[in-house]
Amino acid sequence: MVYSIGCLDYEFWFMMTTEKEHSVAAGKNNGSREELEILLRSESLVDDIDLIRKLNYVRTLDLRDTGVADITTLQNLQTVVALNLAETQVTDIAVLETLRTLEWLDLADTKVKDLTPLRNCINLKYLNLARTMVDDISALCTLHNLQYLDLEATKVADLSPLVNLENLEELSLYLTPVADIAPLAGHAHLKYLSLFGTRVSDGGALKTLPKLAKLDVGGTILADVNWQNELPGVNVLISHDHFVWVKDASGARLDVRLTKRYPER
Repeated sequence: MVYSIGCLDYEFWFMMTTEKEHSVAAGKNNGSREELEILLRSESLVDDIDLIRKLNYVRTLDLRDTGVADITTLQNLQTVVALNLAETQVTDIAVLETLRTLEWLDLADTKVKDLTPLRNCINLKYLNLARTMVDDISALCTLHNLQYLDLEATKVADLSPLVNLENLEELSLYLTPVADIAPLAGHAHLKYLSLFGTRVSDGGALKTLPKLAKLDVGGTILADVNWQNELPGVNVLISHDHFVWVKDASGARLDVRLTKRYPER
């Protein structure tokens, strides 16, 4: 059942999976394990989420495009699996160090810079850091379950922390200052890699990626390489903004739009 509850100047949308919805909505802990999905609607100009501290067993929390800046109250949400903070005013994510259940995190278009709190979020599978202030990803070296990482338009140049992240499947380095992709060599599960607009000139590591299926080399020296000979079977993309054209095995062009995944509900 879905509830819409007006609270101050914003609304919560609760989706619950058991019978005891009312007690949870009232913030009472009755020992049951209801799972809640909370969406704070961006048009309500939310900037205070203090009321959330009264809730238990929240699984998904979507704060995208709200005015929220202080997320310290999230320390009480020890069951959160998916958290969307994209386009918020958040800069300090220290509280996330306590959220060990996180599997999906979107920080895109925030001013977050320090990723140290994420070193203990070892269950993370999806991490979007696009267009943030991040320039150092050393804290990610412990995230061995990470499958999707978006570093688009960040200042990250050193990929060495990714050396042992063997479960990576999708990696976007779109418009980053990365010049060396040697740390990606041998990544057995990497399927999609965007190098658009990077400084990469040596594609040797690409030949060591057995499952690579899509490669974006637009805006790099690598765009001039005959990849049909170098990497047979791999779709080579030459992208323009977020649109790309793909050369399939026959050499024909297919126009497609890149899309990003969101958490499964």
